[in-house]
Amino acid sequence: MATNNSLFTYWARCVQIAQEHKELNATYTCASIATYNGTLQDDVEKDIANTKIYLQIFGTIPTLIVSPLIGNWSDKNGRKPPLLFSLFGLVLNNFLLLCATLTYESINVYYWFFVSEVLLGLFGGGAATFSTTLAIVTDDCRHKLKPV
Repeated sequence: MATNNSLFTYWARCVQIAQEHKELNATYTCASIATYNGTLQDDVEKDIANTKIYLQIFGTIPTLIVSPLIGNWSDKNGRKPPLLFSLFGLVLNNFLLLCATLTYESINVYYWFFVSEVLLGLFGGGAATFSTTLAIVTDDCRHKLKPV
């Protein structure tokens, strides 16, 4: 997902920036950007690099706040509800990325990306999913190793 997301971001922003530059055929221009004589490639790279910083911040801050709360909830009330909660956040994130993919020519993909990062963070992010899954496996191993 991470590899495809970067490639898609580059393509979508290239098309959007080419349209802003009044390119007649933005899709063709982006498909042949290596041979394009202009500053479009530089503009796309600067745009993505600058925005990735803010996307990371928007996703990290809620994750840092919510993940410990989910861990505490998991310790007190069992592992399954927090795991389902964080997995629902991943489902929402993927749905929003699908929306970005379907509408990249008409709606700026960054709107979708910022909303998906914040929502994923509010559901604990990948950290909560990974740690809760690992806790379930650890708990299961402990119970199987106990003598009856």
